[in-house]
Amino acid sequence: MKRFLLTSLLAAALLVPAVWAQEGEEGGSSPATGAYEAKQEAKEVVKPHASFGFFGGAHIMASEEWEEVYGNTPVFYFGFSLGLKLIADLEMWGEVGYSVDEGKGVTQTGAGTAERYRIHVVPGSAGLLYRFKFFEEQLVVPFVGGAVNYYYFYEGRLESSEKVDGGKWGYSGEAGLQLLLDQADRRASNAMKSEYGIDNTYLFYEFRYTVVDDWGEEEGLDLSSQMHMLGLLFEF
Repeated sequence: MKRFLLTSLLAAALLVPAVWAQEGEEGGSSPATGAYEAKQEAKEVVKPHASFGFFGGAHIMASEEWEEVYGNTPVFYFGFSLGLKLIADLEMWGEVGYSVDEGKGVTQTGAGTAERYRIHVVPGSAGLLYRFKFFEEQLVVPFVGGAVNYYYFYEGRLESSEKVDGGKWGYSGEAGLQLLLDQADRRASNAMKSEYGIDNTYLFYEFRYTVVDDWGEEEGLDLSSQMHMLGLLFEF
């Protein structure tokens, strides 16, 4: 009887590890490996949920009336944007910018005068944008988007207190490319992640086509333009 019990215990001791190993193979991992993979999977699920960017660029104004007063040179423009990711890489974003230009007075016949004018433009935009990011650490990320715009402007004559201000509604479409900078300096990118919660840093170029004429209204100043912008984008 004792010999039978001893033999049974020995067989059970040899059988349990074999069954445990078999269950691990059928399930795809051992308990330790499964816990590690679950931790890695949970880590991969955490993705950037928002973005912040700042940029500089130029308007190339489309209106002939603008060109008569302010010329056809590009108008410097700068601003910042905020974005909130909705689904995957579909993002709702808003932007505020500023530009200023100076020009001369014009008679009804088109002749220039000695009068000088300055115009301040504060564009605001809100819309949707999609980034074509297919995998983590993707070096180049294209993007496209569209927005509704409201441009506030303030125009004054330099020689007097004469001024006029107002706003114009419009729409825009944009496209561009993002270049991932994290791999250029991994130590700096890790520091930004740990200290500020920034997951990715990009250098980006954007082209934007805007129609800002109060939905086709022929009266007043037409602020439509083509825009070229270069800036930095931070995802967190």
